[in-house]
Amino acid sequence: MWFRNKQQDERIVNLQNKIYREIYVIIIAICLLSSGYKLLVSNNPNEHATTEIIILAASSVYYLVRSAMLGILSDEVELHDRTNKLNMNTKTVIFSVFIGVFLALVFATTNSILFSDTRSELVYYFLIVFFGTLAFYLPVMFLIIVLPYGLAKRKSDAVNTSATEEQDDDIEHKR
Repeated sequence: MWFRNKQQDERIVNLQNKIYREIYVIIIAICLLSSGYKLLVSNNPNEHATTEIIILAASSVYYLVRSAMLGILSDEVELHDRTNKLNMNTKTVIFSVFIGVFLALVFATTNSILFSDTRSELVYYFLIVFFGTLAFYLPVMFLIIVLPYGLAKRKSDAVNTSATEEQDDDIEHKR
């Protein structure tokens, strides 16, 4: 009784989906602003942004997994690659390298300013921390960003391939 197939107007469904996307963007913006405030502006060191970070990470992981399981990730990537100069694989690698270099610069600058007494120590600490952080965070960013994307893309391709094969089998069976 509750799970009957209701006829739905496609225009209404599309508008509802548009509203859901807008709500998602608003929630993500609120989480980013809240966590940014807590991490940068708040004077209370015990106030953490853990909840916001969990919301951001969980929603991203859920979208990646769900789009891979439905096979739409491959279609999104194909559409992106047709309309952009850089393909999605290249952008993912560049993004992970950018995040690693950014973290290395932030950590190296902070540590060299806080712990150096002379200019030569400042340069030495900066270089040591910068290259040490790069050596650690580039592989970590690869594992966090590039590897899950590649696995999800592979799963999405497999879903699309099996769906195409099933359609071909149905066509053959009808003949």
